[in-house]
Amino acid sequence: MFENVLSRIKPSKKEVKEVEKFLLNLKEVAKIESEKYGGNPVICGSLGKGTWIRDKYDIDLFIVFSKTLSRDELEKIGLSIGKEIINALGGTWMMKYAEHPYIRGIVNGFDIDIVPCYEMKFGEKIKSAVDRSPLHTVYILNHLSKKQRDDVRLLKKLFKSLGVYGSDVKTEGIPGYILEILVTKFKSFMGVMRFFASTSFGDVVDVENFWNGKLPRKIPKSALIVIDPVDKFRNAAAALSDQNFYIIKQFSEKFIMNPNEGAFFMKWKPISVKKLKSRGTYFTAVISPRDDSVDDTLYPQMRKALLNISKKMKDFGVVRTFSWANNKKFVLLFELSNDKLPSIEKKEGPVVYSKEHSKRFLESHSNENVYIENGKWYAETKRTFRTPRSVLLYLKKDATGIPTHVAAGLQKMKIIDGEKLWKFIKETKEFARELNKFYFSNSL
Repeated sequence: MFENVLSRIKPSKKEVKEVEKFLLNLKEVAKIESEKYGGNPVICGSLGKGTWIRDKYDIDLFIVFSKTLSRDELEKIGLSIGKEIINALGGTWMMKYAEHPYIRGIVNGFDIDIVPCYEMKFGEKIKSAVDRSPLHTVYILNHLSKKQRDDVRLLKKLFKSLGVYGSDVKTEGIPGYILEILVTKFKSFMGVMRFFASTSFGDVVDVENFWNGKLPRKIPKSALIVIDPVDKFRNAAAALSDQNFYIIKQFSEKFIMNPNEGAFFMKWKPISVKKLKSRGTYFTAVISPRDDSVDDTLYPQMRKALLNISKKMKDFGVVRTFSWANNKKFVLLFELSNDKLPSIEKKEGPVVYSKEHSKRFLESHSNENVYIENGKWYAETKRTFRTPRSVLLYLKKDATGIPTHVAAGLQKMKIIDGEKLWKFIKETKEFARELNKFYFSNSL
């Protein structure tokens, strides 16, 4: 099944030969440079496991060191080796940051991440998060057949098409390693799809049966729990959001009833402005320039900002909120029930028979219209914010609760609604596609 899909996504023999030739040269150079410092180079990721998709050449090269090396030495030596490898291959490099700094190089069109890590044996406690990666590669190579590696390729392509592939903070989806684990458990592409169709929030997959169905409290609840077969205390699916789990489950239910090749090559269309207008709600958005923060930093901050701004907008009836960014700007979108509120606000007070509470209420509202209704005090207070725009503009003066990188952008924000917002959505295709996925994921 799906041979035609595989013929389009599986690397050709020529491509495999070219990649293997490059990897052989890379490993030879890496071995020479690494051995000077006692390091051992290992190719990890999809290339190391044989589950890569055509034209995807991201290479993960890990330099494994003894645990006797200090953290400072690991970082310093790892960076030095990374630079020397890329220089020896005639490429260009830059320093990147994850749990600790590493080198990203570009050589002959190949992107190469060179990451130092500590040697780890199965069952041992890690010293840094990246220490597991070489063991992940060993585990998958030992548990996946050649046919099953093609099953992983199909899953990767399908989930990419669905927009839920990747464990980065922006995507909050499923990484390749999870799909590889699931294939070892459920044996095939369709086996994994049937699993997703039948699973529920909070279900556990423990391929090594470490916990015999009884998880310790230190593993928190999440949409899906997949116990890492090389680290029994790690949920390898922790990055998967509740919403993306729901998208996967819904789609899988439909797919197993009607498996079709077109699903592997879906593309989200830009959202229809007409469809948004038909909701009868009020939309407004903030467009701000972004600083040099990476997505893994900016996206969590945008989500927190949405949460805190929504609290300030609660009287407008917050329906949904959405955030998005490209390399130049970020957008915070608000869908509200109302776009304008009365100038007065009704404040409920204590029952009139509560002397002390009544006294305090009357004192605090001495300059306002106070009246009794059904045995309770009420006051008509002047509303601070009558429009969503006034709330957003106030953030320039007081950004309390707004994370640093978002707050900085809000100082130069542009607030749009109505025709200006519809025009922005029509012109910004990537934003419109992500918005379509956000609002109408169940329409697939």
